[in-house]
Amino acid sequence: MQRSHKWRPSPALAVAIVALVVACSGTALASQPLGFIASALGLNHKQTKQVKSIANAQIAAKAPKLSVLNAVNASDAASATNATNATNATNATNATNATTAATATNATELGGLLPAAFQGTLPWAVFDSTGTILAQSGGISLLGGFTGTTGAYVGFPVHLRAVLVSGVYTANDEAGRGAPIAEVCGGGTGLVGCGLGPNDTTEAFVRTFNNDNPPTAAPRAFMIVGIP
Repeated sequence: MQRSHKWRPSPALAVAIVALVVACSGTALASQPLGFIASALGLNHKQTKQVKSIANAQIAAKAPKLSVLNAVNASDAASATNATNATNATNATNATNATTAATATNATELGGLLPAAFQGTLPWAVFDSTGTILAQSGGISLLGGFTGTTGAYVGFPVHLRAVLVSGVYTANDEAGRGAPIAEVCGGGTGLVGCGLGPNDTTEAFVRTFNNDNPPTAAPRAFMIVGIP
């Protein structure tokens, strides 16, 4: 009767097999303890060290090509260096509402005012003592008044926030005069209610004075400047 023997690979063959598997699978063995594999194959301490050395060499050689460095969420990740919402993000460097935003560089309004309010010169006009406009920027008119002690109602082509007025010398009004006063019409807090014209902020009221004491209201030449 022949005695059966359980076949076991020689130590040299075991080392060769493990080295071949490591070479073919790279880091696929990273999750499998090499010590356990060496023990299952019956390798001694020296042979186990040889297997680990071969495995480490293969891993080091193949590491640059592995998926760890080129992972989906790493250097080239969709949400990292070249991410949709990072360096070149829609809402970052080239964002719609950032550097080249639609409502920044080419804004529709500034402080609630249209671009026309900041273009060209301020609306202005020079009136003589009869209410005749001697010179102006355009679109300004005398709406009424300016007789006796009644002040002048001046219409502007734009809505105003304030007006500036000063006395001027003209051909028909060279005598001294008192300081004129003016206010934007429209009623409400801080604004006078004008009796002529639209009575809104496209109208201003001007009162001029003689140079007496106390000063008396009278038609005198003046210059007015509107501030939109």
